Amino acid sequence: MLSAVRLDAKMKWRILKIVGFSVAVSVTFTCSAYYALYGIDQQFYPAAAFAVLVPILCSLPVGYYLTVQGHRLQLLNAELSASREQMIRLNDKL
Repeated sequence: MLSAVRLDAKMKWRILKIVGFSVAVSVTFTCSAYYALYGIDQQFYPAAAFAVLVPILCSLPVGYYLTVQGHRLQLLNAELSASREQMIRLNDKL
């Protein structure tokens, strides 16, 4: 049951939001700090490119992992609730 999780549209959107937020924060901090320290010079645009590339490479696997684990947690919670309901019914019978 929990071995394979297929990504639906909601899960993909969640991953995309995580990646987008990571990129936005990275670009904001990197470009602001670089501009404040050095202004716009020849190294500004490569720094901005890395500020986009690095969070994409880092947050994609993290976003995928967190989304899949969240989905698995929801499934386990539903299974636990069903088991609890069954236990209550069996205790009432006793």
